[in-house]
Amino acid sequence: MKLLQPTFGGGEYAPALRGRADLARFGISGKQFKNFIIRPTGGFESRPGTQYVAECKYSDKDVRLLDFQVSESIAYIVELGHLYARFHYQGAPVLDGSDVPVEVVTPWTEDEIWAVRYTQSADVMFLAHEAHPVQLLQRTSATEFTLTEFVPREGPFKPINGNEALVLASSARTGTVTISSNFDLFTEDMVGGLIYLEPQALGNVKPWAQGERTSASGDLAVGAIRSSDGKYYRATTVAAATPPNYTETGNVRPTHETGKAWDGPGDVRTFDTIDYTVGVEWEYVHSGYGIVKITGYTDAKTVTGEVVKILPEEVVGGLGTPINTWTFAGDGTTTSFSVTGATSSSQSAYTVTVDGEPL
Repeated sequence: MKLLQPTFGGGEYAPALRGRADLARFGISGKQFKNFIIRPTGGFESRPGTQYVAECKYSDKDVRLLDFQVSESIAYIVELGHLYARFHYQGAPVLDGSDVPVEVVTPWTEDEIWAVRYTQSADVMFLAHEAHPVQLLQRTSATEFTLTEFVPREGPFKPINGNEALVLASSARTGTVTISSNFDLFTEDMVGGLIYLEPQALGNVKPWAQGERTSASGDLAVGAIRSSDGKYYRATTVAAATPPNYTETGNVRPTHETGKAWDGPGDVRTFDTIDYTVGVEWEYVHSGYGIVKITGYTDAKTVTGEVVKILPEEVVGGLGTPINTWTFAGDGTTTSFSVTGATSSSQSAYTVTVDGEPL
């Protein structure tokens, strides 16, 4: 029996679905379309062949062609070759004002171009290779492209250090800071990298909740810290109210990452004989962690850097006295310590006394 199939708009179905005649899409699909293009109207036609457009820059070296789809009507072909990239549009090379092919310098050799992974968003393409920093290819005009190193703002990072005896501290929360470590961590080749710092514990911070009220015994007041959307906020404006009057948080969950914002309108309402204010102003404090870009190397325990994401207050300050971070092995030489009056007769046991009292 012959079957009439008026459209192939369902495309090519997966091998696992070849027996699923019960599916409505089965009747408008095909098992395989090889060298055919399905048209939006449901029919299909032969795939067009290739044509000679232009000679690549190096005819004796490998070239890889990448799709660069800017929009539904604008698409380029990227000619990725040995340490360069050129571009083609509507069957012709993209030329500059002097009829010279538009070209950008790339870090990938002939042997590396096949391992380049890429993804795209509108007129920006990200290209990655394990031997080079991630590159950002951007179309700035119809005939202009740039290739720059992609600078990540937040990672990727390695797993969080699980040894709480190994501590880092920053000299400030923002701006240019000094990062100190109580163990040999830093090397010169870390300059340009990112450091992720978070407090050891933030479990005593309450979550923000809609309708939380002030009370004589409550802690919702100016200076109160709450967590919301993975971030931490400080109450900066809480309307004063004498019980039974009160102020309560609104219904707009704090999610901002800079400055201050209200969680409600801040207006005064009345219920029976009680006046209450709806809305508290919250100032962004930190995101539970901070990020610093290393800009200078001092020694194995000290580097300088620029804060990329504001640091929590808890990671700012000193590393504590040696009593907080000693290990049994010691360093093999030190017998005098920064604790006033503290000395040790051993280089490893660290039995320390202060004014005759052991610690």
